[in-house]
Amino acid sequence: MKRTILILGLIAYILGVSVGSGLALLATWADLEAQFYGFYRRANASLRGVSCPALMSPTEQAQVTLRLTNPTSRALSPVVRAEISTPLLPEVSLNRVDLGPGESATLTWTIGRQNIDLERFIFVSVLVYASYPLPDRQIMCGVLIVPSPLPGRLLTPLAVLVSLVGMGIGLFVPWRQRVSWSAWRTMPALAVVVAGAMAFSLAGAWGMGILLLILIGLLILITLGLILVADLRAEAEVG
Repeated sequence: MKRTILILGLIAYILGVSVGSGLALLATWADLEAQFYGFYRRANASLRGVSCPALMSPTEQAQVTLRLTNPTSRALSPVVRAEISTPLLPEVSLNRVDLGPGESATLTWTIGRQNIDLERFIFVSVLVYASYPLPDRQIMCGVLIVPSPLPGRLLTPLAVLVSLVGMGIGLFVPWRQRVSWSAWRTMPALAVVVAGAMAFSLAGAWGMGILLLILIGLLILITLGLILVADLRAEAEVG
């Protein structure tokens, strides 16, 4: 019975790591593709406050939002330029936003199947032109189109939940059973890195997403190595 529980816990852990790593990989892939899509880079400063969905189904409509804040003590009227991919030329929209000192405003753009390009992506570029003393700021993000019956707004949080619950069960079971696995040394660290990779990739920080995905691969190799060494040691002791 104890062995069965441990095996089920290990399966849950592997499922959690796989789903979390897969989600982080897909989200990072879409944002990385956006950097090379062909949008003209007009600003060196990064724009914050943009929310871009990570996943969408082929028939789904979703929103890209910008929360724009005036952090200065003077009134500003920045112009916001949004470019959204299509199979032909990107859709372009220009909006002037009047912001008093400390005020915020939210802009929203709707994206759907008409914006799919390269068969499986939607790409978005949002640029806020300079408004003294703030410089030009820009961000590019990508949305991956997945062949799923569930919309992305449900699929993404479901994947996060499955990953966190699976890794949590996988860590709790051996701790509860007081099992001294050699691989136990890296399993908690791997779970933390997977959770971090999901958080950064879904937030659009694709650079950190890439670094954490590489770290996930290294930790998986180390974990497999510890398991192999433990098996070889056990065989040597039996022999």
